[in-house]
Amino acid sequence: MKITITIALLLASFTVAEATSAPPALQNDESLRQMAVGIWSLKLSIGLGVATVTSYTQVCADGTYKNTMKASALGRTQWMYEEGTWSIEKGAWNTVTLLSTDPKAKPTARTEILEMDSKKWAFMSTLNKKRDRREKIKVAVIPEEFIKRIAELKKDLKAPNKAPGSTATAVTPAAEQPTRQP
Repeated sequence: MKITITIALLLASFTVAEATSAPPALQNDESLRQMAVGIWSLKLSIGLGVATVTSYTQVCADGTYKNTMKASALGRTQWMYEEGTWSIEKGAWNTVTLLSTDPKAKPTARTEILEMDSKKWAFMSTLNKKRDRREKIKVAVIPEEFIKRIAELKKDLKAPNKAPGSTATAVTPAAEQPTRQP
């Protein structure tokens, strides 16, 4: 009988916790914006390790972001870099890509935030026509290998093709060195 009561109390506490935690779409957008500022790392392995993708996104409090990505597959490596603006509205991460080294870069994107705290950012990603949950983790610094590539990649930055009806405009970024956060 004591075990039954303990289990019932545990189940009741989980139900209360579940009912009181709001999904990101219902969380305060301002608190999500504050948590988003920092450097986020994403590491993916695709096709049983045949391909890997590693990216570092620096999300700045001024509403700008910089993303550096390294993709490796079948012994080949490709680097990409982009800069743009970001916002969070109704629990979604919205970006406008202003400059990119990827000629196929989309000028705008919207990604549903599933969960975010000071260390983890979960979102839905569409890869190979499948929707999967992906997670970024907050890190202190961008690795030296990525920082060295940024200056080289910035030489090839171009404004992405505008989508029909898009209001995104390209701006020339200020000459700046990649920054490290302590």
